[in-house]
Amino acid sequence: MNIFVRSETLIFFKEMLKEIVKAKGFKQNYLAQRIGVSTVTFSNWVKGKSSPSKKHLEKLSAVLEVPVKELVH
Repeated sequence: MNIFVRSETLIFFKEMLKEIVKAKGFKQNYLAQRIGVSTVTFSNWVKGKSSPSKKHLEKLSAVLEVPVKELVH
């Protein structure tokens, strides 16, 4: 289920995700494994082609050590 109703929110999410992943020095394949999704799925989030479910967004937030509200506005 797509939790991002507005396209602006998805754009904000992908940009924040890119920024935080880069700042923390994580690799996409490492994060995908920690969250429990495929590397392709995670890559699609970064590209803005899809968005995580609420469950995966919460896991992502925990792994990145940032509040969910920092990833979505």
